[in-house]
Amino acid sequence: MKLIKPQAIPGTYGVLDAPVFGTLEFTSDFPSRDGNDLNTAQAFETARHEARIFQRDVQVQSLGHAIVARVAFYNDNKDSKKGWYRTNEPQKTSTVSLKFKDANEIFTAFIELGTDGQSLALVWEMYDAERHGRELLKPLDNPLVSRLVQIARDNKRICPAVDARPLKLSTSQKNGRSDYGQNPNIIAVIGNVELAELNAAYLQERGAEHGCLWTFTRASLENILARNDHEFIPADHALIQPVGLGGINSHGHIGYVSIGAFGFFSDARARGVVGARKFSW
Repeated sequence: MKLIKPQAIPGTYGVLDAPVFGTLEFTSDFPSRDGNDLNTAQAFETARHEARIFQRDVQVQSLGHAIVARVAFYNDNKDSKKGWYRTNEPQKTSTVSLKFKDANEIFTAFIELGTDGQSLALVWEMYDAERHGRELLKPLDNPLVSRLVQIARDNKRICPAVDARPLKLSTSQKNGRSDYGQNPNIIAVIGNVELAELNAAYLQERGAEHGCLWTFTRASLENILARNDHEFIPADHALIQPVGLGGINSHGHIGYVSIGAFGFFSDARARGVVGARKFSW
C-alpha cells in the first residue's frame, strides 16, 4: 500500500494497492467553521459541500476507509516524517449500526450511509435524538430501515449482540490471523476480514495488544428495544447509531484501539473519499 500526495485535485491524496479497495482518493481533513472537530451531521454536510467544490462524488469515509487512510499515512510518515495529517485522531465515518431483535435474538447490522437526501435526513434524526438525550428507534418495516438491514444481510454484515462492553480481543497474529481480525463482530463493523486484520497488524505495531469494540451489550439492548422514552413499544424496532474510530485526542489520550458503535459520543475529525461508489442504496 502506497500513499501518493498530492493528487490532480488540490488537497487530495491517493492510496495505491489498498486492501479490498484497490486505488483510493481521499480529501484533506474536513475543515470546520470554528477550527474544532465535527459532529457526524457536520461531516455529512461537509462531504456534500466538498462534492460541489470538486464537481465529483464525495462520500464520508467508511470505517474501513478510515483504517486504510490511517495505516497509509502512518507507514508514509516512517520515511517522510511529514506527519499523519490528523488520521491518528478520532474519526467520524459513514458507517452506522442498526440493532434489532429477530426471533428472540438481538443482532447488529452495519452499513454505510451516502450523502443523498434520505441518508442526510436519517443522520440528522440521529443527531437530534442524541442531542435530546434519547436513542433513535425506528420501525423495522420502515422502507429505508428494512432496505438497509437487507443490504447488510446481503453483505454478511450482521452479527449477534455482544455480552461484554467493551469487546476486547487480542491483536496478536499467527499466519496473518488474530482473534481480533477473525471475530465476526469486528469483521461486520469494519466490513471485511482483510481490513480487520490490517487494523490488527497496525494496532500490534503501535504496541496495542488488544483492540476494542464499544457498543451496547445484549442485556442493555433488551431494555432499550423495549422502550421509547417512557412509552413501551413492540420489539420490531431498530436502534440506529453512528460508528466512529478512536484516536489520540487533544488531551493526548490514546484511544485508537477502540471502535465506537453506540452513539455520537464526541466530535472528531473526518475526511471524504472522492469518486467512490455511492454507499448503501
